[in-house]
Amino acid sequence: MSNQDYNIKRLLGIYKNKVSINEDNFMGVELPNKSKQVEPDQNLYIVNSNERFNEERNSSGCYRISGKIDLMTSNIYSQAFNNFPTEEDWGFLNGQGLAILDNNLITKNWVLQITYPFESDPNREIVSREVDGDRISIAEKGLQIKSITKTNVTGGIDQLLLRTVQNHGILEIGEYVYITPDQGNLNYLGLHRVIGFEFGNEDKGLILETTYQGDIFYGNVKRVFEPSLEDTLFLNNTSIQFLSSCDSNGNTTNIDHTKIYSDNHDLRIGEWVDLRFNNFNNMNGIFKVVAVPNNNEFVVKYSFPSLGLIPFNVNGIYPGAQLNYKVINGVPSNYYFRKFKILTNFSDYEVYKCGFSTNVFSDNFNNKLSLFHFDKNIDVTDLTDNLGRPLSEIYLTLTKRSNPFGDVISILEDNSDVVPLNAYMGPIILDTLSYWDGSNIGTIQKYKDDLLYGDFVEYNEAFLEEKTIANIVNRFGVTRVDNTATVYTSDGPGYYYQQHNKIQIRKFSTVIETVENNPNEIYPDYAQINYDGTISWRDVLEIGYFEDGINGVDYPFMNGCHYLFDNYTIYIRSQLPTNYVDINTEQVNYSKTPVTGSEGKKC
Repeated sequence: MSNQDYNIKRLLGIYKNKVSINEDNFMGVELPNKSKQVEPDQNLYIVNSNERFNEERNSSGCYRISGKIDLMTSNIYSQAFNNFPTEEDWGFLNGQGLAILDNNLITKNWVLQITYPFESDPNREIVSREVDGDRISIAEKGLQIKSITKTNVTGGIDQLLLRTVQNHGILEIGEYVYITPDQGNLNYLGLHRVIGFEFGNEDKGLILETTYQGDIFYGNVKRVFEPSLEDTLFLNNTSIQFLSSCDSNGNTTNIDHTKIYSDNHDLRIGEWVDLRFNNFNNMNGIFKVVAVPNNNEFVVKYSFPSLGLIPFNVNGIYPGAQLNYKVINGVPSNYYFRKFKILTNFSDYEVYKCGFSTNVFSDNFNNKLSLFHFDKNIDVTDLTDNLGRPLSEIYLTLTKRSNPFGDVISILEDNSDVVPLNAYMGPIILDTLSYWDGSNIGTIQKYKDDLLYGDFVEYNEAFLEEKTIANIVNRFGVTRVDNTATVYTSDGPGYYYQQHNKIQIRKFSTVIETVENNPNEIYPDYAQINYDGTISWRDVLEIGYFEDGINGVDYPFMNGCHYLFDNYTIYIRSQLPTNYVDINTEQVNYSKTPVTGSEGKKC
């Protein structure tokens, strides 16, 4: 049925009644059908969230460090002196509350700081206490020799067994070490092949392919990577006739180096030379060329006693003496201390009790657990380590403070490998970290931007990596010291712990890149320039990438900051007092047998 059947009229106006004007008063809108292809490169963007996340976290140098600390102290030796490590004496949150320092609340017993390797110190003197005398040398001379004796592993001639004071770091049979004497005996001077390790003392005992000659011998030893046959036999050496004192550039502003005169030597900065002086013992050894004023002179870091600025003839001063040198084809290791720089203030972290805050031990010693959190960003974006590389590690540094409960002093010293903790004399102090100032709290001697000794390391340019030879430990005992280092009491039990705890934030590749130094190419700022004109480096791996499935790091990243959490167990170990050396284990006390010359020494 249509509208016509119902007599219906369609009106064009807006009013639906009989007076409505039959006109169209609506505005028409044209809807044309037009289309255009969208240009994908100009108007369409695809964002890969995973790539953007990796880009942001690898470019960020901000860190928040948190963790749990377990002070592990359970040592029966301390019972002999009734000196128990209680919660109030040594606890991370001691029972008598907090102390105010620089308007910040910090614990009375411990201070937390974040540090990083800042500079190398090859000139720091190492003094190792031994019963037959001290071993004294500077760090760059290498490991100290504890003793040389004989062994027989082949059933033939007696071979040389060399024991080092520090861990030698040798991992494989067939490697070579260079022995330098510090006394008149030159029998073992030179390179020696490692053929074995002493059973039960593998870290410090080396068996060498060298005939034992029955001599008392002291000196230093350092590793040399892949020396040539000429190196081991000292072949094709060159005679030296003239020497003079100079500075590190070969000038006369200082006299802490030695200039060697040799016609057409063709040496380059960074090469190593083996010096042999049959009349003056201390100039024997391996030295790095630090300057080449011209092709007839080169400079090594050695201060020759009584040597003037005017060149002198060796035979004129030492009749019959022979001074020769040879360029080393192998790669000797460098040895030095690393000094750590403090990044944080006392107000940058909080410490509080940990839930279920007692460890598995149920004795009366201090076995409490604590949580800490650095609630301010630690920015390492523009920082480099002691070798000029991007930071790959930072350290959680714990410092024990002097307090009135046990007359505790905290000092920084070499670890038991560098300076024996059970020494017949007092330890050699690297840094004193806390004094007792009489105001019911121990001082803090190291603040933000100050330096601390971190460890003693070996660095070989063939591997581009540092190897820790000896850690630094803090030691404290009943000896109390004031701000002028006056000792109030002496002798008694002591304790020690490792101060620096590594936090790995990046990893370097295991692959060493070595190319010709092309001035038109861009290389990493930290690339090592080799004396042969090449440069070498290891790439810094991206966070989240694991080379060969094992070499890498990964940790949470959010809001522009990395978040790291770890568990830190701090072992506080007992140390013998200096004048009580025999332990009766059945009666759990010390036999009071003084060591001659040790009376009154600090423990």
